[in-house]
Amino acid sequence: MTRQLSSWSVNSCLFPIYSCHGLHIVTLEGLKVGKSAPHALQRRLAASFGSQCGYCTPGFIMTMYGLLEAKNRRVTMKEVEDSFGGNICRCTGYRPILDAFKSFATDAPRAVGDIEDLPKSCAIGRRICFETCHQEIHLSLPDDGEWHKVYTIPDILRILQAVEDRSYIMVCGNTAKGMYPYDNDYPEVYIDISGVRALRTFTLDTVLQIGANVPLSEVIEILRKTAEVRSDFFYCRQMANHMEKIAHPAVRNVGTIAGNLSIKHRHNEFVSDIFILLEAIGATLTILSSVGSIKIVGVADYLKINMNSRIIVKITLPSLPNTIHKFFSYKAMQRSQNVLALLNCAFLFKFNANQSAIVNARLCFGGINPHFIHATATEKLLVDRDLFNDCDIQAACMSLEKEFLLDWVLPDPSPNYRKMLAIGLFYKAVLKMCPDDKVRPEVRSAALDIERILSSGEQHLAPTMDQVPVPKLEALAQCTGDAKYINDMPYMPNEVWGALVCATEASATIVNINTTNALNMPGVVAFYGANDIPGINNCANPMLYEEESLELFSSGRIVYHGQPIGMIIAATLDIAQAAAKQVVVTYRRDTGKRPIISIKDALEDSKNNPNRIGREIRNAVEASESGLDTAHTIVGQFEIGSQYHFPLEPQTTICVPTEDGIDVHCSTHWVNFVKIIIAQVVNIPENSITMTLKRVGGAFGGKLTNAAYVAASCALACHLQRRPVRFVFSLETCMIALGKRLPALTDYSVEINELGEIQKLIHEIALDYGTSIGDPLDLHTVPAIRNCYDNKYWTIRGHCMKTDTPANTWCRAPGSLEGIAMTENIMERIARTVKRDPLDATQKACETILARMEPVRKDMGDVPWRELTHECYKRSIPLAAMDFHQPHDDPIYHVWAAACAQVEVDVLTGEVTVQRVDIAEDVGKSINPHIDIGQIEGAFVMGMGYWLHEKIIHDHITGELTTRNTWTYSPPGAKDIPVDFRITLLDTMDRNLSSVMGSKGVGEPAICLATSVCHAIRHALDSARHDAGLCDSWYDLNYPLTPDHIQQATGTKIHHFKL
Repeated sequence: MTRQLSSWSVNSCLFPIYSCHGLHIVTLEGLKVGKSAPHALQRRLAASFGSQCGYCTPGFIMTMYGLLEAKNRRVTMKEVEDSFGGNICRCTGYRPILDAFKSFATDAPRAVGDIEDLPKSCAIGRRICFETCHQEIHLSLPDDGEWHKVYTIPDILRILQAVEDRSYIMVCGNTAKGMYPYDNDYPEVYIDISGVRALRTFTLDTVLQIGANVPLSEVIEILRKTAEVRSDFFYCRQMANHMEKIAHPAVRNVGTIAGNLSIKHRHNEFVSDIFILLEAIGATLTILSSVGSIKIVGVADYLKINMNSRIIVKITLPSLPNTIHKFFSYKAMQRSQNVLALLNCAFLFKFNANQSAIVNARLCFGGINPHFIHATATEKLLVDRDLFNDCDIQAACMSLEKEFLLDWVLPDPSPNYRKMLAIGLFYKAVLKMCPDDKVRPEVRSAALDIERILSSGEQHLAPTMDQVPVPKLEALAQCTGDAKYINDMPYMPNEVWGALVCATEASATIVNINTTNALNMPGVVAFYGANDIPGINNCANPMLYEEESLELFSSGRIVYHGQPIGMIIAATLDIAQAAAKQVVVTYRRDTGKRPIISIKDALEDSKNNPNRIGREIRNAVEASESGLDTAHTIVGQFEIGSQYHFPLEPQTTICVPTEDGIDVHCSTHWVNFVKIIIAQVVNIPENSITMTLKRVGGAFGGKLTNAAYVAASCALACHLQRRPVRFVFSLETCMIALGKRLPALTDYSVEINELGEIQKLIHEIALDYGTSIGDPLDLHTVPAIRNCYDNKYWTIRGHCMKTDTPANTWCRAPGSLEGIAMTENIMERIARTVKRDPLDATQKACETILARMEPVRKDMGDVPWRELTHECYKRSIPLAAMDFHQPHDDPIYHVWAAACAQVEVDVLTGEVTVQRVDIAEDVGKSINPHIDIGQIEGAFVMGMGYWLHEKIIHDHITGELTTRNTWTYSPPGAKDIPVDFRITLLDTMDRNLSSVMGSKGVGEPAICLATSVCHAIRHALDSARHDAGLCDSWYDLNYPLTPDHIQQATGTKIHHFKL
């Protein structure tokens, strides 16, 4: 608390409105210069093609604005790139956004001097104010609640004494609500302590003392500066580096040490980085009770204290001479930023004067089980040991293995992985402090973390693309906040909100729905279920030939966990969501039956239950012949999972009753379909429904048929209530109730000759449609499997399976991504079998196509490739690279593309950095090359998420989806994209003259290329497995290739941990 103006960015969804007292708030709309001129950030992002759907754009701009203001407009490119851990973009792949904002950095290649100086003013006056607004505030809230804003520690203690037995919560950053939103949901007393200066100070003397309410971003700076001036606080530098991996800047700007420790106190299972760091160095906490008594405790002992009517005042960090102490800390993560640790640890070693033996060791781990902190047996074992020899290292590793009693609560990775990870990180620390002359060169790199340098990109256009790229028309409107989405519509008189009530069981029958508690809540208007539907209770697609039933609300039978049962209508969204949780549903579970979640389970269950098989796949292919030169027969299985679309705009609909129908404002890409479903559910004529749509904030296939759920629910409530109704599904509701990308599996058998040429190939495909087979996704799968290869000996057949999960639906490159991945996996295995580079196997298949083209070449002579392929196409010679679906009355065109990926894998942790990706894609006659580039980059990064990060995990006992929010589901972030990202647009292939101006759809093919990253990882694993002494045989990988799956595939064992 310096009494100087400072600026910082926060998450508006977490920051309480009452905490804004005394602050000057700047929003996106407020950045404009005057009343209309856009800010430099807004202009630059629009001009750089950094906005596509535009829904995430305001968040990126405000994060960058906060960074510039906090750093007095002087930032480096690295600081820019590190600042977007809390922002997600599904459209652009981040590269154009980062390029736009890096141009404002002081070390950018070209300096920028047009950043406007915005005046700052105090909330209590027009003039610039450097005085603290420090009047205590006491507000009365609804339901006898209280809000206190205090500025001194005695004020806190006085209120704590007055609270007595009422529930209370201390508010500073309020960031814990992002992790545990239903913790102490509605306390009776709020105490805002963010303005208490005594809790936001620090002192450095023989020890370093930091106030409990110092924000983490300030703590990081304090630690860095302390390490620079005092060698006995050398460890503070690593602590600062580690803390930068906690959450993201908007959280660290207001989140505090005491707040983080308080979460750990309430939730021992929370893998807190702050807790582990402080416990490892032997820090202490000063705790003050409401009656004034002071207690100083260790960090681990703090967990045992009853903190009711007590506060943490300060944290004390000890002096540790760097001549005899070594400190290390690690955090293994699913992605680069803003994610909970898979496992974390911190080690402090104290050596004797000549560093020949360990005097004391503190080995702290998080993520083992909720109560494990110290590896005490190993700590004792290390005393008086040298450690820099194989015998002592192996003894310590074996001791750790015995000590680790790991729990397994989904969606946590497996105990086997976490055990190997913890031991591997200990080994990494030993290697790092061991003298170089004692470490073999081949293991020395294990001591290092993979370094991610500043990312960059290159874009190359075909010579024919000589037009000047023009930013899309609404880019500036999206960057200034003038672009409006459905939920930006003004609230109307008498408007109400809706929230779904979803099933908490699977494979069960509803016995009773008790809505008494919910309906008694103030502001709740009604509950509606299946019995209230005046029309047909069915959201299945009537336009796609399937005789399927897909109930809007369950009429009694519960198939999957999360299935909609009904909806609550209430005065506000908060009330509706809270009331939905108060609806008590009684179920009768199916005796002795577990929900069928996976394709494998469905195939097994289909032996006794033929209803698991919906139908055979369309476009099945039976080979009429096979080759005769069989030298090898390969049999295997390839399985890939699901993916949530993750549009930034959730499913949203607003319905307004009219004189003779309903006006529907729905965020959807299939207006006609949604209209049909509303009409059949509400039982009103289609011509009485008016559909209105301005723009969609991202979809990727998720707002085609999925949009019917929110639209039909909203329209039903509007019809029954005869008043405006607004539905905005929460992220959790979208993930548990609605379908995603369909999982796929193939059992394959392939016969090849010694050169790797396919003599016979049989694909037995199983596609997981979920609870209903509606959207015809299999139409795209078979053509994609055939891809660009000679497939005359290929047989492709299979079934559409039903599982006890939501009905899966379209998702970017539906069927194509899965089909191409299946075939590329087989090509990799063929190459392994005949011990040839996989590109050779691919080239062999393509040479057959060239042989087919040879007669045409002879007829036409030496003509350009484009003319030759065009003539072959006219003669029905198959030349497809990637099939892209078009309506049957339009000619099919092909998008030609190739990608090359380079990755680096940490064998001890399983973490991956994609160092470089090159993509060349044929885009036809591009209307706007830079928009096409953004589509390609965004699609590829979404594909990287599918293959590396985004794991859909169900509890196979209950059927519950355990990855259903940003806490557990991790789309790629700005620092997960390729470090070196290069795109080349080609215009030398076949022109699709029937399309708009000869252009091609380029947003979906590039996602199929992301499988190249998987093959690069396999090649890295091949090297690791060779070093581990494993034979050069084929091994299956589990997708997505999350760190646990990668590390477990390396073949690394404890006995490898030697110098």
